[in-house]
Amino acid sequence: MADSLRSVSGWALVAAIACWSGVAHAREGMFTPDQLPAIAADLREAGLKLDPDKLNDLTAFPMAAVVSLGGCTASFVSPQGLVITNHHCARGSVQFHSKPERNYLEAGFLAASMADELPAPPGSRVYVALDAEDVTERVAGGLDPALAPRDRYQAKEDRRKAVMKECESDPGHRCRVSSFFGGLQYLLIKYLEIRDVRLVYAPADAVGRYGGDIDNWRWPRHTGDFAFYRAYVSPAGEPRDHSPDNVPYEPAHHLAVSAAGLDDGDFVMAMGYPGGTSRYARHVTVENLFEREYPKYVARSRERIAVIETAAPEGSDLRIRYTGQLAGINNGMKNLEGQLEGARRQRLVERRAQRDAALDAWIAGNDDNGTPAGAIRDYDVLARENAAASRRYYHYDAARGSQLFGIARRLYRLAREQEKPDAEREPGYQERDLRSFRQRLSRLDRRYHASVDKALWMHALGGYRAEPDEN
Repeated sequence: MADSLRSVSGWALVAAIACWSGVAHAREGMFTPDQLPAIAADLREAGLKLDPDKLNDLTAFPMAAVVSLGGCTASFVSPQGLVITNHHCARGSVQFHSKPERNYLEAGFLAASMADELPAPPGSRVYVALDAEDVTERVAGGLDPALAPRDRYQAKEDRRKAVMKECESDPGHRCRVSSFFGGLQYLLIKYLEIRDVRLVYAPADAVGRYGGDIDNWRWPRHTGDFAFYRAYVSPAGEPRDHSPDNVPYEPAHHLAVSAAGLDDGDFVMAMGYPGGTSRYARHVTVENLFEREYPKYVARSRERIAVIETAAPEGSDLRIRYTGQLAGINNGMKNLEGQLEGARRQRLVERRAQRDAALDAWIAGNDDNGTPAGAIRDYDVLARENAAASRRYYHYDAARGSQLFGIARRLYRLAREQEKPDAEREPGYQERDLRSFRQRLSRLDRRYHASVDKALWMHALGGYRAEPDEN
């Protein structure tokens, strides 16, 4: 089962890893729910006991129990809206309520009753997928082939906005049109948007981050990487902002947690929202990433970590404020270090060049009119231009790393976008986005300090001045 999609986040993806005794390797792949019935025989052979057709029904068990937090996957595990997710996905909520004299990061947090549960930071959400509809024809159908690329993009974007607006006429719901396979398919996903999310339990960092950044992205791990939220709605069962009158959401389905554990050869399937894959990337893109951009990103991350650790000493309120940013930088850096190590070990760049050469030769031998071969050449030219641009603007992008500067830019952009009719505004600045926009801004009080932000910005500007152009 090879990797089968390239998607933006917003669709319940399924990573299926099937293992069974007597087979030395695992079959694996990443599939959207609608693809699973087509591989039913493989799933049953791997050990799936459920009806594969049920995995394509977002309203049935188990898919209805799997939800998104807007950046993390989670699952309902009780009929009273209890949600389990990773510890690092809830750590922002723990940080938001922590202070030096009441440091839940170090001590952990447990709500003794529902009344003791803590509101998640403003803007937190639980998204329950309700429906998926193929809208490829509505988004991309009937466009003039002679349209310039920018005009084609804008035409699709206008159609996507119209489709989402129509879908969101139903109050309490959020809709998204996600692109798959580089724009070959568009799916409209409709979610119930639960806006009252509360922290129930998160273990102390000594458990939830056991092994720290050293063990992160490594296997096996011995980390208690879990935490619990609870989703709340109005007494009528409708989403609304945090209120003492809200009641626990009652999901249609929830997962039962087994205490039996796993045995060798057990079937394992992870359902969730991983975002996307890029296994189809051409050599020119892979070479730029692994030989230029990723190494520079790792080096810059080490420098940013050092700046924060100096400006926000261990044990201080500043360190609590910046613990999320530190964890995020470390997480991304460790991920790329592992990718770079694996790429060297597997000779990824060299093998990708060989794969592309073989593909190009096959196309040349089977291309009657030259169109596919020409498209591949055009793609590679554009990829090289994009790589050159990313190198040219690398330090400029880094120099924009100040939180305060970033917020100022977004507020200025919002003011400019609000001069336009809503349908013409860029995504993220439409009326549908403003509630979340304001709520996220309110988090700044617990995740910012001028002295640390200044130190980070000065460091970034120094890098920009020293090396402003890398053509």
